[in-house]
Amino acid sequence: MDKQLERISAAMLSAVQKSLERMAFEEVETPEKAFDQAIFQQNVLWASIEIREPFKGNLMLIAPEKSALRLSESVYGMGGGELPKEKVTDAVAEMANTLVGWFIRELFGDRTHFRIGIPTTGAGEPPGCDYQTLSAHYYRVGGCEIKIVLCGEGFEEKSIDCEID
Repeated sequence: MDKQLERISAAMLSAVQKSLERMAFEEVETPEKAFDQAIFQQNVLWASIEIREPFKGNLMLIAPEKSALRLSESVYGMGGGELPKEKVTDAVAEMANTLVGWFIRELFGDRTHFRIGIPTTGAGEPPGCDYQTLSAHYYRVGGCEIKIVLCGEGFEEKSIDCEID
């Protein structure tokens, strides 16, 4: 694994732990073996957030509907599978929003100025990226599978290595 991907992966894991463990009160695990990709192709909910600064790109959180429902119930402190789909979609968007903020801080430092767009959400097959796919990350949060895709440009090695004051 190259140095840039190692830094991205470490920052993403830390961001997922800081955001989703706090929001859903569930432990984050990295799977020992790869997930079956088919679970991320259909019957999924997704949220995508444009990153405008410090680089151009987007971050997408993708979860099978059952995983999204269970995590959303944890976020709202509810159970029983009765959460309306609109609330589940809102929770997925908020998880992605919180995650992107933590990711940028983890990668570039706490005092980094960043600008992001408003989350877009959907159900079904996730859209493609407008930028080059930099990495895909898979986690289990409280036993629920999630996938995070990071796309971007202007993400040179030097921009990750510098300390931002």
